[in-house]
Amino acid sequence: MDCVAGVARVYELVLRVDAGPSASDEQVERQVRNLYRDLRTLGLFHVERKEAPAPAGSMASAGYEIGALLVSGAFSAAALKAVSNVLVAYIQRSKGRSVEWEFDGNNGTFQRCPRRTGTSWSRSCPP
Repeated sequence: MDCVAGVARVYELVLRVDAGPSASDEQVERQVRNLYRDLRTLGLFHVERKEAPAPAGSMASAGYEIGALLVSGAFSAAALKAVSNVLVAYIQRSKGRSVEWEFDGNNGTFQRCPRRTGTSWSRSCPP
């Protein structure tokens, strides 16, 4: 954990749910609510919907990005492991889901890999 004058640095983790190509916006939002509840259960982070800016020239206010969550807090190795455990359990409940993540300039995807690879989970499945 990075500290400046004894204050822990707050990091942000962006998670985007991909519910599959045939999922409606309502289905994606339902799945995001489920992941939101799962992450809040940890009690380690602040979890909220990721805001999206209003379209240029629009009088509308900012809205929310469909399928996206913003998780913020002090991320220790144990906390990141807890998040990854939640994401793996979340993805196991449905074979069509994946979760893209962005953290501190890095990104990747949690997805279920085909059993034939011999690896159930990886950052990216081999072809």
